Parts: sequence; structure tokens; C-alpha cells
Amino acid sequence: MTELPGNTIPDEGCINVGINTSGLPTTLGTAPGNARLYSVELIVDHTWNADLDISLTSPGGATRNLLLDKGGNGDDLGDPTNCPTAVLLLIDGGTATFPNNSNLTGSYAPEQTLAGFTGNPNGRWVLNVCDDQADDLGSLRYVRLNFCSVPQITASSSNSPVCASGTLDLSVTATGTAPLTYAWTGTGTYSPGASSATPTVTGPATGNYNIAVSNLCGSTNTDVA
Repeated sequence: MTELPGNTIPDEGCINVGINTSGLPTTLGTAPGNARLYSVELIVDHTWNADLDISLTSPGGATRNLLLDKGGNGDDLGDPTNCPTAVLLLIDGGTATFPNNSNLTGSYAPEQTLAGFTGNPNGRWVLNVCDDQADDLGSLRYVRLNFCSVPQITASSSNSPVCASGTLDLSVTATGTAPLTYAWTGTGTYSPGASSATPTVTGPATGNYNIAVSNLCGSTNTDVA
């Protein structure tokens, strides 16, 4: 989901850049199996960053502000001389205060949360970049929308019941953006460990075992008898 448009931002004007997405889960949200817009990467070549207002519109028509007059008299969001690796990353939970640095890189919070987008993420997103003051000029050099999908457990099993001296075999299968991490809870000794998708447990006790599956997008869990 990347474009390298090189679009000139008109003085005291705006540009709109379309970004097409496909193949994602059809619902934005935090529930298992949902998609999330996890972060936005930007490189903007522009003198006087505080002149810029940047927003993003979803395929369903919802618009959220990413940046409004941030960065003071610094030049450039991201480093245009090191494209596409030196980006300004907008991510929920990022740093709230923007310094007046030139070639500003790092992780910062958007003006409005990315989690506020809802609906179907598949289709055409539109990035709107405006220069709201005279004299300073620039161009959009790079934009990337990073999506992930929340883990969804599709199957889980065990060979329960077993005797106290027996070995309990556990298994879970899940979908979601890799890498997935696994965390089993319940008594006994896990092999190769409680972070395996298919551990064996010696010394199991009565009661259910729980598996939590997580990634950068979220987590889900279920009990396994």
C-alpha cells in the first residue's frame, strides 16, 4: 500500500493522493479477524512544517486529521534524501509533542486516532496535504498505509481427559498478521514451552487451559478443555 507520487504541494493550496487497498478483512476494528490501520508513513519535502495540514479519508468517506500545523519552523517531515527508509511514522500511542526539527523522523501520535476509522478498509483511501501559508513550497515524496489483522482463533484442541501421570497435548490454530505470539496458562510443565502453538504438558491438573494469541494489532483468547 505504497505510492511514491512526487506531487507538488501548491502554495496556499492542496493535493489529494489516492492509495488503493485490497485483500484486507472487510471490517476495521479490534475484534478477532478485524483489520486495523496500524500506522501511516510519510515523507514530505517542505520548508516550514507548521504550514502543513494533512488528513486521510477512508474508502467509506470518513476523514480524520493526521497533522495540523505541527513541527514549527523545521523543514521536511521524514528525510527526503533517504527515501523510503527515513519516514515520519504516525501511530496511535506515539509521542504527542512534535519538535521543531528538520528531517523529522520517529513515531508520533496523529491529530486524531487511526483507531477511529471504521467500515470496510478495502478501496481507495485519499491523503489530503494542504499548505495553509504563503511563500514556503514542497512536495509529497512518500506515503504508506500499514494495515494488520487482529488474530482469530480458528481451531483449538487437546487430548483431555488424561490421567494425572499422563501427558496433555494442546494445539491452537489462528489467523492474523504475522508474527503471532502464543501464551498458554494452566498448571504443569510445558514442552517446548508455553509460547508454543502445540505444547505438551506434563503434570496437568483439572480445569481448563487458556490460550492467548497476540500480534501488533491486538489479541484474542479461548479456553481449551
